[in-house]
Amino acid sequence: MPVMDEFREEREALKNGTPKQKLNYFWDYYKWHTIAGIALLIFGISLIYQMVSNKPSALYGVFLNCLTTEEISDSFLQDFAQTAGINTKKKSVDIDSSLVLTADGADQTSYLTLQKMTVYLAAKEIDVIAADVAAFNRYAYLDVMTDLREVLTPEQQAFYEPYYFYIDRTVLLAQEEASYNLEEYTADYPDPTHPEEMGDPIPVAIYLTDCKKLENQFVFLNPPAVLGIPVNSPRKEAALQFLDYLFQE
Repeated sequence: MPVMDEFREEREALKNGTPKQKLNYFWDYYKWHTIAGIALLIFGISLIYQMVSNKPSALYGVFLNCLTTEEISDSFLQDFAQTAGINTKKKSVDIDSSLVLTADGADQTSYLTLQKMTVYLAAKEIDVIAADVAAFNRYAYLDVMTDLREVLTPEQQAFYEPYYFYIDRTVLLAQEEASYNLEEYTADYPDPTHPEEMGDPIPVAIYLTDCKKLENQFVFLNPPAVLGIPVNSPRKEAALQFLDYLFQE
């Protein structure tokens, strides 16, 4: 029997089914749609509530796949705020280290992380993203990260160049073209530490390997970790202050 005919028979049978049968049918076929809708609604409400009721943000960062404690995080951020001259009575400084994103992103926890990141990036709420290479590549090759050459001073470029994490614009454009044409495309991401092997290398993040400030403070589960700045961040100056802070002795 053709699939569509079988589907129609199921729908006809459900018209006279019990409420429990109808609920089970709905859950089987629309479970993930429902979960996604509820997740987006919760994130949207949470974001609106924060924007209305909380202090204006001086810096909001996301550390993916990272472990810390609330006590350590609060002390770390307070020290950064003092260094950057941020009055925490008037503005907030936050790092969300609660999000987990696995390699394939197929589990429910990763799904909710991706939904939250999508909402917050669209709302221009994220100023820095730090993550392991696999997780960071998900966003770097969505063309949402800043080319650091556009925001770093010449002095900063000279200092950070040895720590650059590169993506290949050639791969990025090929991926975008395949998506536009609804074609399958399996990206073969090049080694981010070898720009000489790329067609058009772009530095979009900094390796955090030598950041003494992070030692015993934040532990990334799949090191090394890198940090980049979303292209639509409205607080890039604060993001750069945060980057410099991380590399202070």
